[in-house]
Formats: sequence, C-alpha cells, structure tokens
Amino acid sequence: YSKDDALAEMASAGVDCAVIHPPSSLGEAVNNSECFRRIARDAYRLFVRRPDRLLGLSQDRTLVNDMHDASRRGYDAIVTAQAVLAAARDDRRAIRAVLTLAHELLEGPGKRYVAALLAVAGRQSYQRLRRQDAGALLQQASQQPSIVPLLDGLDIALRDAKAHEDYLIEGGQLILTEHGVRGPNSPQIPIPGLVLLDRVLTALETLQALFLEIGRAHV
Repeated sequence: YSKDDALAEMASAGVDCAVIHPPSSLGEAVNNSECFRRIARDAYRLFVRRPDRLLGLSQDRTLVNDMHDASRRGYDAIVTAQAVLAAARDDRRAIRAVLTLAHELLEGPGKRYVAALLAVAGRQSYQRLRRQDAGALLQQASQQPSIVPLLDGLDIALRDAKAHEDYLIEGGQLILTEHGVRGPNSPQIPIPGLVLLDRVLTALETLQALFLEIGRAHV
C-alpha cells in the first residue's frame, strides 16, 4: 500500500476535496491547511522512526483492508452530514448533524488510524489495537507525547457525548451533560455551533493527513 494508492483512494472517495457547508445560521468555518501540513509531516516522522514496527505494519493485510474501509466510512459520513446540514432548518438539527459526524469520523477512520499510530509507537499489535473502540484508543494515544500532537480535533468528549447521548442543545450551543442532564462534573462552558464545526473540520483534516502518511510510510 503506497502513497499513490492512498491518493488514489482519497480521490475515488472524494475525501481529499470534502467540504462541509454549514447552514448560514452557524456562520462560516475555514479549514486550516497549516494544521494538515504539520500533522502530515510529524506523522511521517513518527512512522519512519521505528522501521521495525513500520515493516510489520506495512505487511499487515488487515491494515490495507482497513485503510480502504476507513476512507469509504469517512466519505459516507461526510456525504450524510452534508445532506442533513443542507436540509437543516434550525441550529438544533445542524448541531446534531455535526456532532454525529464527529462520532462517525472517530469510530470509522479515526480508530483505525490511531491504532496504526499506537502500533508503530508502542508495543501492541495493530490486530489487537483495532478491536478497541475509539475512546479507548484515544485515551492510550493521549498518554504518548509523540502521538498527542497528531490528535488535533479528535475529541473524546464529543465522541462520548454522541455515543451516550449525553448532551443538550440550547440557544444554538452544544452542552455536554451527564446522562442527559447538567451535572457537577460536566463541562460548564457551552460550545457554540461554529466552534463545534471548526473542531470537526480540524478532525477531518487530521484524519486526511494521517491517511495520506500511513500510505506514504509504506513506500
């Protein structure tokens, strides 16, 4: 699986040019190309730093299949979010669509790419890591200094909020909760819809960069 394979897969899925168009009520969000370049550069350095681990990963046919599957899952999630956002008549539906996209990006391509990072940087096999959910993988990755800078936008709190339906939407803002109600340990600062969208677009850029560099590192 090479860099060219990765680019071809992105092109065929439309992931490399995906743009999320929010309703006008949410405002406009701008992708950060500098973030993409930094993550792509640092991810490649991480992969080639451990040639022994990288060799084992590059020979894992499951990873190759997962890369193809991940790009399709990511594309499907983006297309669905775009359709819902286009039809959304209020902030509530728009915010739900963006939160759902955050969850699907993490549990789809996100967990596969983070598992690959952990397989190279740590000692566990990709086969073992890929069986875990995105929350568990992100917890492990957040404890590794070499991986933390590669997790921009991959927000455990957003993933958990959608997975457990632990959130409220009030006044065009997302409020994370405990079992659907405000609790003493839940974040007290509401997340405006545009801020949420920016986070998810950052996650999308991160995943695109990781997808490209996993393929590149195999060359």
